[in-house]
Amino acid sequence: MKLVTYCQSRTDWDLLKAGKPCEVILTPKALSRFGKLSFEECVQLANEMRELGFRTLLEWDLLMVESSWNSLRPNLTASFLANFSAVRVQDLGALNFLHKNFPEVLIQPILETSFHSYSAIAEIVEFLGESLDRVILSLEIPKEELSKILTKLTVPTELLGIGPLLLFYTPRSLLSAQFQNEDIRDRLLVGASQESPHKGFPLLENDRGTFMFNPKNHCLLENFNELQEFGLSHLRIDLRNKMEWYSLAAGLFSNYSRENVEKLKEGSGEKYLQGYYRVNKSDVLFKKLKNQRLIPMDQNYLGDILDVEKKAYIALHLNSSEKTIKIGDELEIKTPEGKSKVFRISEMMDANRQFLKEAKSGMVYFPHLSSISIRSKVFLREKT
Repeated sequence: MKLVTYCQSRTDWDLLKAGKPCEVILTPKALSRFGKLSFEECVQLANEMRELGFRTLLEWDLLMVESSWNSLRPNLTASFLANFSAVRVQDLGALNFLHKNFPEVLIQPILETSFHSYSAIAEIVEFLGESLDRVILSLEIPKEELSKILTKLTVPTELLGIGPLLLFYTPRSLLSAQFQNEDIRDRLLVGASQESPHKGFPLLENDRGTFMFNPKNHCLLENFNELQEFGLSHLRIDLRNKMEWYSLAAGLFSNYSRENVEKLKEGSGEKYLQGYYRVNKSDVLFKKLKNQRLIPMDQNYLGDILDVEKKAYIALHLNSSEKTIKIGDELEIKTPEGKSKVFRISEMMDANRQFLKEAKSGMVYFPHLSSISIRSKVFLREKT
């Protein structure tokens, strides 16, 4: 299994060339989501890398919009593309453009979204024909399915071994509108879900769009030998913001060690998960959708839990002013999963954190209760 990694600066290159030759992804700012290099810098670095036996890959993973395409097109010439061993492409329109206009260019289609089956991947393989260099597979393919796909494919394949897990990307600028008097470009923000207790999602907006990441990074290095047995030919190391750990990661390809994997994970300071590799939980929320438990069907229905702060509070929005709740009343909370929890009101506060003796409408805050999530329904228990 071969190593693939990134180079975003001359500093990165100085570190990479101290190790064994591998495949290096060069990221121009005009083509790559997180690229920092100019076209001239990419060409210069590619020439230096080629002289030392490194294979150079040009990354084009932007989703193209008309305005950026018009300014970009004059730069995409045969002489420029000839500086690279292959071009990695995400946008299917860009892939088609390269294939039609530069048939001599080798292409690595980035199939990390929407290509979850052998038949879908095979269509791209057939379309590119001899222009195909290898395919970059989706992280959303569970282990069993991945094993079957790798067995059937007769072309080189690649998977992310360690790195950030991108959940959402759009070419639009979604965050700056919320910070009208502040420049947030290239600043890492943190977001939370309004519909669930999940939070801590890293958010980033730059000149190329808006991105949301999983709070935990992706890591399959523990499965190095297993992936090799499946037939995976390339594993990508994405340590673009932690290149000081690159040499340890690269060493795994010549002398694999679980101890070094753990050392790498601990030293990087990130939390990691294996995504869909072990189990596909993409349908875990389906039972919450169109859920009869989310529909109020009881005359004692009070309202919904709209906010939960662990170890602090749960926030109830009282929908009806016909019922009054008081200290000492018993409430029943029914979660979207169907669980039920009964508690007696010992204290409650309003939105200004003023203690209340009774409440009829608005937001009411109670001390935190475990296992209660947003969208839970709250009912007043009848006194006996």
